[in-house]
Amino acid sequence: MKKFTKAALHLRYQTRQKNTHGTDFFRDAQNNDFTNANIANVAGNLNIINYQNQLPSVAQEITADMIASATPALPLVFKGRDDLVDQGVDILCRQSLRFLAILGAGGMGKTSLALHIINNTAVKQKFGQRCHFLPCDIFENAEALVQGLISIMKIMLQENQGKQEALFNHLKATQHDLLIIFDNFETPWNNHSSRTDLKNLVERIAGCERVSIIVTMRGPHGPGDISWKALGHESGIPQLSPAAANEAFKAFAGPKVESSETSDSLIGQLMYELDYVPLAIKLSAYHARKISLDTLTEMWKNHKTRMLRDATTQESRSTSVEFSINLSIQLLDENKDSIQLLSILSFLPNGVPFWESNLNKMMSKSVKPTKSIGRSKVSQATSTIRGLLSRQKHPLPMGSKDSSSSEDWSLEISMLLDTSLIYIQNEGLRMLAPIREYIQIQYPTDQGIMDQLERFFSQFLEDLPDNDMEAQPALQFHINNIEKIFKAQISSGHSKTSCTSAVNILCRFDKFASVCLSLIDLILEKDKSIEKDDKIDLELKRADILGWMGRLQDAKDQVMTVRNCIHEEGNISQSEADILGMCFNILRNIYYTQTQYEEAINMNLKAQKYFKQSENQWAQADSMKWLGNIYIGQARYKEASEMISEAQQLFHQIGNELGVAECLKRLGDIYGVQGRNDEAIKMLSDAQEQFQNFGNQMRAAECLWSLGELYRKQERYDEATEMIMKAQKQYEEIGLKNGVADCLRILGKIYMDQTQHDDAIDMLSNAQREHQNIGMIVDAAWCHQYLGRTYRLQGQYERAKEAFTKALELLKGFPGEKYKIGCTLLEFGHLFFDMKDFVEARRKYGEARNVFASHGQLEREVDYCSQALAKLDEAPNALLYFSVLFCINPHSPLSYASNCSGAKGVIFASRIPGVGTSIDLDTDGTHLNDTAAESSTLASDAQPTASSSTRVNNTGATHTQAHSMAAHATSFATKTTNAPMSTATSPPSVPSTSCSSVSQADATCTLSESSSVTSVSTANTLATNNGRSANNNSGSSTTSTSGSSPSLLAC
Repeated sequence: MKKFTKAALHLRYQTRQKNTHGTDFFRDAQNNDFTNANIANVAGNLNIINYQNQLPSVAQEITADMIASATPALPLVFKGRDDLVDQGVDILCRQSLRFLAILGAGGMGKTSLALHIINNTAVKQKFGQRCHFLPCDIFENAEALVQGLISIMKIMLQENQGKQEALFNHLKATQHDLLIIFDNFETPWNNHSSRTDLKNLVERIAGCERVSIIVTMRGPHGPGDISWKALGHESGIPQLSPAAANEAFKAFAGPKVESSETSDSLIGQLMYELDYVPLAIKLSAYHARKISLDTLTEMWKNHKTRMLRDATTQESRSTSVEFSINLSIQLLDENKDSIQLLSILSFLPNGVPFWESNLNKMMSKSVKPTKSIGRSKVSQATSTIRGLLSRQKHPLPMGSKDSSSSEDWSLEISMLLDTSLIYIQNEGLRMLAPIREYIQIQYPTDQGIMDQLERFFSQFLEDLPDNDMEAQPALQFHINNIEKIFKAQISSGHSKTSCTSAVNILCRFDKFASVCLSLIDLILEKDKSIEKDDKIDLELKRADILGWMGRLQDAKDQVMTVRNCIHEEGNISQSEADILGMCFNILRNIYYTQTQYEEAINMNLKAQKYFKQSENQWAQADSMKWLGNIYIGQARYKEASEMISEAQQLFHQIGNELGVAECLKRLGDIYGVQGRNDEAIKMLSDAQEQFQNFGNQMRAAECLWSLGELYRKQERYDEATEMIMKAQKQYEEIGLKNGVADCLRILGKIYMDQTQHDDAIDMLSNAQREHQNIGMIVDAAWCHQYLGRTYRLQGQYERAKEAFTKALELLKGFPGEKYKIGCTLLEFGHLFFDMKDFVEARRKYGEARNVFASHGQLEREVDYCSQALAKLDEAPNALLYFSVLFCINPHSPLSYASNCSGAKGVIFASRIPGVGTSIDLDTDGTHLNDTAAESSTLASDAQPTASSSTRVNNTGATHTQAHSMAAHATSFATKTTNAPMSTATSPPSVPSTSCSSVSQADATCTLSESSSVTSVSTANTLATNNGRSANNNSGSSTTSTSGSSPSLLAC
């Protein structure tokens, strides 16, 4: 069968070439007589020979030279398959299994894998020169295969001895292990008239105990009743990984394609669309040798699989993706149901998940196409050749063209699996992207089928569970199918159900926000008869999604479009009031994201006014909760607590338990920054459990994140890491990339806390890239600021300068982020101080103060900068260290540590009179209340005395040597008083007349607590390399032990 199929394909090739090769060989195929013609195919090169009885009708004998010519060389470009090669070698050499099947669709690299396996050293040692490779493309049947084996094994036939007798005598007599490779075995195997003979032959060969066999072929299993060990997974060998595909593309393309962020992005997108299929990658890369990647991307968009061929040579299975696909299509023999099913499956990017239960629900055989499925040129050629060759010895089986009477698709599925046009993966039917693209061009899906698919997916969405955590995994399997079918129906105007209802359901899931946005845009563009209320509802959803995605200006513009449709003055209806309330809600969220808190409060108050008018109690409670969130951002914790508690009561009254849990979570955050850690942990744990029960995965992840931060502040690093990792997993499941990046940042902070600076840099760099990739530029800048601080602590000052500079460059585009800009400038000032560049330090401190002052609500931060500048004025030539320690908080102003046990503080003092302690509370989402802040101090009246000083002995440094902040902790002196004493990590070294040496890890100093200094906590201070943490000593003294800068946890 395969021989004649390829003849048909060759006819197609000859037709394409007639303008360049003169008169077409088959100028009028119907008038040619092929009765005694013989069609031979050698190495994929098809030639029709013996026309008009010029040669005998028997097949030309296959020689050893012909086999050698048809055997491919070992591929030089071979990426991402080492594991499969090792697996194959292990099967043959270590597990002592004798039968290896390499299965999969055309173009997946089965032959290349086989060649690399037999070229492996262990295989060579076991089989030596007894590895025999047969390219089965050139064999028609079992008889030809036997002849091929005799030729390559150099078996001499005895007089009157049959070929099979000679072959099996040789195989049974061998005293050494022998390996036979049947490559592309589907060629003779799919010649159905010869299948029984082939099955008997292969099974007899398998019965020879010293013989091992490798078979490569299309289909779900190897030939015959042999215990084949399949390479890869259940569906055959997999596609390449994205990284391996990228490498392979560049290797095939050559030096013209240089690696860069832009080119890697273009290559990555193209590889994704090619589904990482090796042959498609190779053929597309050939074009990249001549044209740019941008042009190549456009070529794929416009020409699809037509571009996936090597135009410099004749089409074959290794030089054309379409040719390779057609070899499989011809096996269907134009079975109408199989081709119709193939057309349907090619339309579905996700295939059919759990096909045994879903396929017959998706589409019924009783729904016939509104027009007959058109036959491609290949099918027409096949039909012509079938008629002409009807008198050949092995004619192409006619098969049944009639649709099956059965209402299920199981028979057709079995046929398609045999062709490898589809495969089963995780109980779902899948099709590789190049095959999908080609089938859709040749056999477009009928409109009647499209309507049936739309009805199925509409009902599927309606039947999703109310619990989002249960619903989302089920939806994930179908989301690309849903997007494609609804886009097609909306674009064509054939929608039979409410696409708006589908969008409303999809909007429940943050993970699919981009899908929702694309469908909303299409509906608003195409549906001219949409109801006004539906239109406004979709526009508000669009604005909300745009804001969530960080496209804040686009979100504002969309809100203004809706607002302009309603006259805000005068009497308005309840529905109009509700719409206006939602508009101001979205504007509030935008301002809150930009830390423009006063504007956010103003928008929130306007929203509350309209929600009262519309009598929307849920929206009123939600606005109250949001006002509490804004107060948290402003460190107005008492007001925040009161507002959130009031909102919680209202949620409870209207029976909204989700709202109650959200308020509980925010109250837990407030308790956490107030140092009420046990209460905070209980509240957050309770909230997390409730969110889990409600199925709100995002809120549950937020609770885990907050718990991780609390544990980190308590130096319970294992528990902190566990919580953050759980949060990261949930963020990944819902597709919240920014949440994942936030988790990476906190993991980086955990490493910082433990002075594992290299690990911290790796984690923070990953977080920065994630934020950058999803367009969260402010968060990316914040990660650069973290990296700058970490480099500074390592003494890598130039890299720290680069990081701070990059952070400021990114923040230039966000002038409203005054807190983050000010913090970065201030940290930059500390860096210049460490570098002894006091002039530049003064400049950065001044710039930071101006930025904080322009915010209008960061008075405490302004005071920090002013004090830093004042100390420079008092002693410009002193070895002064003044470091202000901030908390990292993307949403709120600077915080201070207090005497509560939950504060992570680091205390130090300076030799300059009046400079007391600097405190750090390192938290990402919350602040201390005003009372706690007032219990901290930045000043001390302590005076230095030489007799009470301590010198740190660090790597042999003396007190006269300059000490790097990243490498040394040094000494200072304080005035001895009767006040209780506390000890803390020392700042840079100051000369003293008497001192004693201590190790870096134990470096401490003595501070007097004068009347101007209220209690200062250093509980939960930075962990040292030996794992010790700060302890409270009888309530009167505290110790911080650290070998690095006190500002390790800054910002």
